[in-house]
Amino acid sequence: MAQDSAITVTVVETPVLVTVSESDTEVTIQESSQSVTVVASVGSIGPQGAAGAQGSQGAQGATGAQGAVGAQGATGLQGSQGSQGAVGAQGATGAQGATGSQGAQGATGATGSQGATGAQGAVGPQGAVGAQGAVGSQGAVGAQGATGAQGAVGAQGATGAQGAQGAVGPQGAVGAQGAVGAQGAQGAVGPQGATGPQGATGPQGATGAQGAAGIVASSGVVSGEYYGTPVTSTTSLTTTNQVTYYSPIYVSESMTFDRIACRTGATFSGTATVRLGVYNNSGGKPSTVKFDAGTVSCTALSTTYTITISQTLDSGWYWLAHCTQGAATTNNFVSSTTLVISPPLQRYNSSLGQQTGWTETGISGAFATAGTVSTTGNLPLVALRDS
Repeated sequence: MAQDSAITVTVVETPVLVTVSESDTEVTIQESSQSVTVVASVGSIGPQGAAGAQGSQGAQGATGAQGAVGAQGATGLQGSQGSQGAVGAQGATGAQGATGSQGAQGATGATGSQGATGAQGAVGPQGAVGAQGAVGSQGAVGAQGATGAQGAVGAQGATGAQGAQGAVGPQGAVGAQGAVGAQGAQGAVGPQGATGPQGATGPQGATGAQGAAGIVASSGVVSGEYYGTPVTSTTSLTTTNQVTYYSPIYVSESMTFDRIACRTGATFSGTATVRLGVYNNSGGKPSTVKFDAGTVSCTALSTTYTITISQTLDSGWYWLAHCTQGAATTNNFVSSTTLVISPPLQRYNSSLGQQTGWTETGISGAFATAGTVSTTGNLPLVALRDS
């Protein structure tokens, strides 16, 4: 700027801002409605005036881990102190950050009457420093401007080098013995050893006792024919409802049967339900059920009624079972009082009446293990058909 040029500085009080501007002709300081104009010639540019008063320094934050020194900004909020690592090398001092919100300093004019101190405006960004005018008399120190907003925290310094590996700790105690592993697979069977020599023949044992006389062997069976206990003659019997009649039968060889049958008498009338089956023998009496063939409905006189089965009986004694479970008007069936039992050992009652079978009362459903039985000599005939 030329030596004799005029400088105008205008100061305007507002609620939030004080503005200083430079012009070529005059300096105006305006307070409320009054105006003061000062005109002065400006001499040659003097040396740089002293910098304005430094704002008070904010409280020192706790010292963080020392990283490389970043650019110096306004002191940010110090984070919580981390664990102290090994002190790294001192980083180079970063460049000084720009001074916060100092307005451009105008030339000092003659000291006028002190106007009322205006409200401190928000500190604007640092403007370029104007040419220093001649140092005027020091005016009263203005009120300290509000501290500018805290600058952003500088970037975190680079992490220091990794510390040396610590010494290896002592060997830990040996752990408990682990569980025994699963049993390995069975090894292959070794080869058969050579057969040893034949031992000497032992002495002849004593001859055993003579066995009991067996049943006369069967002369053979014919498929499709019926088999039962031998009789010398037949008659008829009016059976009692819910009474099971057990007739003995000896099976001379293993046989498979496909039918079980009974026959109504010559005077039968009405409808009867008859259950048929076979029991095992125990001590000369019926015991457990060998099989229950179910029931057949009998409706005509002098008629053979059958139930289809598929049962195999090994050789031995059994009991044929006949039970009326719903009697006809005349509940008459073919029977016999003269069964021929083999071997020839006949059972009699106390009056020496021939007794060849048994009866059991109260049988209303499926056959079950025989209970209390009573002796009898007249039995309805039951037969099995060989398949």
